Amino acid sequence: MRIFPLLFIFLSLNSSSLGAQVEYKVLKVKGDLGRRAEVIFKCSFKDSGKYSLTVERLGLKINVEITFPGKEFVLKQPTRKGEELSSTAELFEIKENNTIKQIAQLPFRNGELQIKNLNPQKEYLLKYSVKLKENKDSLLAPKIDEKNTISFKIPIFFQKGSYQLDSKAKLILDEIKPLIKVCNLKVIGYADSTKIVKAKVKSNIILAKERALSVLNYLGVENGNNEDNNTSRSKEK
Repeated sequence: MRIFPLLFIFLSLNSSSLGAQVEYKVLKVKGDLGRRAEVIFKCSFKDSGKYSLTVERLGLKINVEITFPGKEFVLKQPTRKGEELSSTAELFEIKENNTIKQIAQLPFRNGELQIKNLNPQKEYLLKYSVKLKENKDSLLAPKIDEKNTISFKIPIFFQKGSYQLDSKAKLILDEIKPLIKVCNLKVIGYADSTKIVKAKVKSNIILAKERALSVLNYLGVENGNNEDNNTSRSKEK
C-alpha cells in the first residue's frame, strides 16, 4: 500500500526561501520509491531548538509523529467536522542509540495536549492518530506553541517513465504552496534503474531531474543550485 503524507501548514514563520536546493538520484530499487520527488521543508522559528513532524496516511487514518526537545510542550491538533482525534497520545523518550522507550499515555482535552516536567537534556517522541472524513485528502497540521524549527518531507509520486504531475500530486502541491515564501526548500527527484525504452527522456538521471524540476515549476520556485552542483548521481540500495 502506498503511503501519502498529506498536510496543510498554517503556522507563523519567520524565515524566507531564496530558491530551492535540487538533487536527483537513480535508485537500485524499483517501484514507487523510484518514481517520486521528495519536497523537504525546513522552517525556522524565533527560538533555538528543533522539532520534526512526520504525517503518514494509511487509508482514512493519519498517523502523526513529532520529535521535540525536552521542556514544557503544548500541542493543539485542529480537526474538521467528522474527523476523529485519538483520545490519547503515546509519549516516548529517545535514547542515545536512537531507540525509544514509552513513558506515558497522555490524554487530549478538547484537541489540546500539554506535557510538563520533561528533562531538558533529552529528546522525546509523541505519537497519535486522526481518522479523516471520507474523500478528505489532507490533515490540518498541529500547532506547536514553542517557536522553534520544524522540518518535514512530502513525497510526490509519478507514473512509470513520466515526469508529469497528476491531479493528486497537484492537489498536494497546492496545499504546501504557502510555505515556499517562508521556509527553506529542497527537492530531490528520483528514478529507478529500469531501462528506458520509450520515453521523452534519454536516461534515468534525466528523468529524476525532470521530476524534481516539475515540482519546482509547479510551485513557482527557482532552482537555487548552479547546474554544476546538480549532477549528483548517488544511489540508494
